[in-house]
Amino acid sequence: MKLSYRTVDADNHYYETRDAFTRYIDPAYAERTLLVETDGGSDRIIVDGQPYLFSEPKFDKTNPPGSLLANLRDPQRKDYRSTFDAGSMLPAYQNRDKRLELMDDQGIEAAVLLPSLAVCVERPIRHDPALTDAVMRAFNRWLEDDWGYAYRDRIYAVPLISLLDVGLACRELTRVLHRGARLIHLSAGPVAGRSPADPHFDPFWSIVNEARIPVVFHIGDAGYNELFGAGLGREPHPARARDVGVSMGIPARGPSTHADAGITRLLQPFRTFPRRQGGQHRERLGLGVLPVEAPRQEEGHGPAGPVAGWLLPRPAE
Repeated sequence: MKLSYRTVDADNHYYETRDAFTRYIDPAYAERTLLVETDGGSDRIIVDGQPYLFSEPKFDKTNPPGSLLANLRDPQRKDYRSTFDAGSMLPAYQNRDKRLELMDDQGIEAAVLLPSLAVCVERPIRHDPALTDAVMRAFNRWLEDDWGYAYRDRIYAVPLISLLDVGLACRELTRVLHRGARLIHLSAGPVAGRSPADPHFDPFWSIVNEARIPVVFHIGDAGYNELFGAGLGREPHPARARDVGVSMGIPARGPSTHADAGITRLLQPFRTFPRRQGGQHRERLGLGVLPVEAPRQEEGHGPAGPVAGWLLPRPAE
């Protein structure tokens, strides 16, 4: 049967440009925001004066389609960077009009677009809420320039909000709402020792509730390696290339007991503010069907990669 509508893609991505965090940064934080240093054709990311290792730079080169599976089967990611090439970085990955052309070719009516790098940036600067707010705001203003929050009513790019300082979070939320944001993104993890559902954050959720804006959570560096990794024999602050089993696995497709406990707290704003709309990427957070563990372990072989260690053959095999 031919459908009367085209696909709506709820989990699409773009690649940031090198100035995504510097174009609009407050001058007071110009030396502490995410900076890109290029030497001999290779990029190095610096965040608050420290090397950023969790995610590989992808500004004008990327890996070709189909190479991710081989990467997920290589715990050391030895050959991953070697697959990057300029030919794989299609113009549609960094240009919204070219993306619309690609969406037309693929039969996609509309797409929710999320960052590739920016979803991991809050964690290394969480010690300074004012810095975090400045970096997120600079990124969101870049996003407004390059992608827009509802470009042609087909591309819905998602601004990032940090809850580290409730007042600053409310200010940035209000600003992006006035700029036309249709969704917002929050880090998928605790905030300075609190659940995001803690009453401490009620002023923020009250604005979300009144605006009826969906909230998106996407997999990234949410700090689960630090919270749980050391106790399981993993590095608490790993480079993504070496050890991300806990940080990727728990928020993505963690054990049912963890997910059950987490949902109880995560969904509290839905009870306190009944107009709140759920826009979570459930397939990324493990908030889908909880009772059946085997299918989740089967899925764990895929995008999240190292869920229960590095899964080589699929569990079903």
